[in-house]
Amino acid sequence: MSYQNRGDGVSGKIYSLLSQIDTQRYDEIAPKIEYWTELALTQQLTTVDKLVEHVSTLPWTIHPSPASVGRFLKEFRDSPRRSAQAKSFVDDLSTRVFL
Repeated sequence: MSYQNRGDGVSGKIYSLLSQIDTQRYDEIAPKIEYWTELALTQQLTTVDKLVEHVSTLPWTIHPSPASVGRFLKEFRDSPRRSAQAKSFVDDLSTRVFL
């Protein structure tokens, strides 16, 4: 599998998980999003810009739960063990989708 395909696959996984996050399954899904996001960015499978570009295509007004996404992004960004790339991802995604 090529480098590009791995990045697209991981971005797709993150997209899929974010689209499923809601209050009922938050505790199950949030750790998976954290894992895949950190893996993708720290292992340089994709860039922050490419991941934001891919994930921002979610139909944010329909899915996922806005409250759950907001909670996830805040908790993910505020974690002291978060990489600089992951924090940048949250900042860029938030700016692009929610402003």
